[in-house]
Amino acid sequence: MSFAFRRLEPFGVAVDHDLSQPLDAVRQSALRDLLYRESLLLFRDQSLGEDDQLRVMGHFGKVLLEEGYRFEIALDGMLGAHRLAYHSDNIFLSDPIQILSLYAMDVDEGRTSTLFAHNQRVLDALPADLRQRLSAMNARAVIPMSQAERSVAYES
Repeated sequence: MSFAFRRLEPFGVAVDHDLSQPLDAVRQSALRDLLYRESLLLFRDQSLGEDDQLRVMGHFGKVLLEEGYRFEIALDGMLGAHRLAYHSDNIFLSDPIQILSLYAMDVDEGRTSTLFAHNQRVLDALPADLRQRLSAMNARAVIPMSQAERSVAYES
């Protein structure tokens, strides 16, 4: 059993399904397969509470409920009203989060600053000599305690 969807560019799919409705085991498996195949699922026009969000994410595996793992970003919140610099959510952990779920409370259609990158596709597109050079390098992620006033500097 599959879900109706349309392709997004450069990757991912917009899925036509009301996530407030429970899924049986067959549909849960189909949803997981779709995510693993397409890498990004977008569900528009949803009306979900936190319990619904946790239930849906539970279809993909264990949901982290530890203190500090759920964040709300608002214009008057800790992160301020500016576009965030590039970040990769918790990829620096020794056991990185495998699936990330974002739920927008208020969307100004066509004006979002949330962008996604498919790291494997980026890596595959690099010339072999550059991939070889990069394979010997390490990166360090440093996250300031206060996000509202951060400035991002890069060293090479």
